[in-house]
Parts: sequence; structure tokens; C-alpha cells
Amino acid sequence: MPAPLGWSAPACMLASATMLSACVQAPLVQGSALSSYNDLAPSDGIITKSRLRVNQAQVLAAKTINIAPTGFAPTSAPKLTAEQRALVTNALNRAMCVSLSDRFEVVSSDQPADLTVRAVVTQAVETDEVAAGVSAAASIGTRFIPSPVPIIVPRLPIGPGKLSIEAPAGRVDVTYEKPGEFVEAVRMFNVASYLHAADIEVDVPGLGTLTVDVTYGGNYYAVIEPQGNWPGLGGMSGDEIVDISRKLRDALEPICNPVHPEDERIRGVHHALWCDAPTNDNADGRGAVFYGDKAIDRSPGGTGTSARLAQLHGKGRLKVGDRFRQESLIGTIFEGCIESEVQIGRFKGMKPSVAGWARIIGHNTIFVDDRDPLAYGFQLK
Repeated sequence: MPAPLGWSAPACMLASATMLSACVQAPLVQGSALSSYNDLAPSDGIITKSRLRVNQAQVLAAKTINIAPTGFAPTSAPKLTAEQRALVTNALNRAMCVSLSDRFEVVSSDQPADLTVRAVVTQAVETDEVAAGVSAAASIGTRFIPSPVPIIVPRLPIGPGKLSIEAPAGRVDVTYEKPGEFVEAVRMFNVASYLHAADIEVDVPGLGTLTVDVTYGGNYYAVIEPQGNWPGLGGMSGDEIVDISRKLRDALEPICNPVHPEDERIRGVHHALWCDAPTNDNADGRGAVFYGDKAIDRSPGGTGTSARLAQLHGKGRLKVGDRFRQESLIGTIFEGCIESEVQIGRFKGMKPSVAGWARIIGHNTIFVDDRDPLAYGFQLK
């Protein structure tokens, strides 16, 4: 849902920008909010296409900024209702305020400011019959300012919609339900998943022999179900789960060290999923996801739920269309579904989806300064 922006700043900055969504591209539409669009230079980034004219000295000297209320161009988005337009403009105003306040002091409209920023939506494209929204982003890049000042606004449709995300393991599609201002339900269509190896016997110090399955759901997991030497999660502390997970991972490595059949960069079992009976009547199973050095996921886990589905499918316990509700250690539930069967190299696999909800609890902005010799990381050998 691309929505080009028009920006104005007295004698300092002029711009018109549009965001390229993962599934739709729209032309950079020029609005009528600026007195002149002459001498705007291209400034294309990974997620934006824009034209800018910036007076570097004045922008660097600016300390205060006023954000004028976002508006719609007269001919843009004629099918959006007044309520839907209000949701879009409110989201843009809030996002600009959060982003710009990292560098400038944002002042109210009745106070003088060094800069004034104005966004105008010049195009909004419907995603379906009842849903419409906006994606917009603009950035004053490093060619103008030593520390970039990004303004990134997420895609905010009203009603049901779909997004696509490029994850390290591949493309992930997401559908969501947004009945009003907030998204209330999300379903992630994960990468193809499969059972890599079944019924592996591994000797774990302090526990004895365990029988585990190795599955892939975006990460490789050792999946453990209750058995003689491990009766289940009941009464186990977090520290105990971490301890036995580390021991299991170390013991498993020389026995089974999988490599993804379609991407050799994905290899090795780094996660463990300890499965048990649910404690919630609305769940079909319970699991504790261990990863990293000593982390336990508070959620059922997106890749963890996918790996569990892959195990159950690979062993013939779930088929296409079946759903499995996975409960976390703290009682939250993800609903997994086997969407279709696929072939992954020599393995028979499936494509899972995982549904749940979440809440935004914060925003984090990270800047890269090209003058920083460690800006792009370092490696110890």
C-alpha cells in the first residue's frame, strides 16, 4: 500500500518519497503540497524511493522541529472513509514524532521551530474489498547528514491483510486481522519444514539414554517427548531445563549434525524442544524451547511450533489440514496448522502456519555512522 510523501521545510529541505512494499510497487507520485519540485535529487534506499533537496548546514544547525498534521491530497484514496483516513494520518504523525525526536526537539504548532515537516499522502491502494492503508518511508541519508534521520512507517491496513518478510531461512508470509486501530490476530506461513531424523538414541550425562527426533522448522531442533529417563516438564526449573539442554546438544552433535538439503549454510542442532502434555484445556501439547547459551523462549516459538508440526507430520501423527495448539511454559498458546506437503531434497516435508497474538512494548532505533570504523561489525578468529 505505497503512499508517497511530500515534505516541506523552510529553506532547508524538500522531498517526495514512496515506500516499495514486498508485493506491490507504485510510481513515485508527486503531490501539490510543495511550492516547487525543482532540483530534487534521487535518494533511493533499500526500502524507499525519494527525491530530496537538503540544505545540509541548516539541517545540521537545527535543534527544534514542528510536525504539521499529515493530510491527504485531494484526489488520493477516494474509497477510504474519514475514520480510515484518521487512522492512517494518526499512525504517520506518531511514527514521525517518535523517529524525529531522536535528533530534534519536537515542539507544538504554536511555537517557533527551526524546521517544519509535513507529510501528504498522495496515493493509497486498497489491499482488498474492505481494507486499505498506507506504507510510507523517507530518510535524510548519510550523504546529507552524518547521522541519518530515518522516518519509517509500517504498513497499516484496516481489516484483513497480508505481508511478506525476507527471513534468513527464506520468505515468510503473514496474514493478520485488524478490525480497528490494532492488529488482533496474526498467522505466519513459515518456511518448508521436515523431520530430518527419527528415534535417535543419545546418552546424556546425568539422564542416561534419550530417544530424540531432529526436525527443521526454520531452525534445527532436538525434539524430546516424555520417556523412561525423562518423565516430562513437571517440577523442572528453568535452570534444570537449560542444564540438560546443553548436555543433550553436546552429546547429539557427533551423532547427528544436519545440513539443510537446499541451503548448506543452515546446519547443526542448536535448539531443543522439550514436549509434554498440556496444562490448558485449549492446548494439544506443551513445550519448552531452549536456544542460545541459556535462553528459554517465553512463547511456544514460531520455529519451535513449526518443528513440532514437522515431527508429528513426519511420524504420521498429523496430516495436511490438521491443527495443533502448542502451549508455552507460561501458558501462552500458538496454533499451528499443516498447510501443504512439499519435497525438500530427499525429504518429504510440509509447509506450516503458526497463529497467535503479540503486543508492541517498545521501539528501538539503530543508526550506522559511516565514520565509525566498527560500523559494520567485526570478527574474531
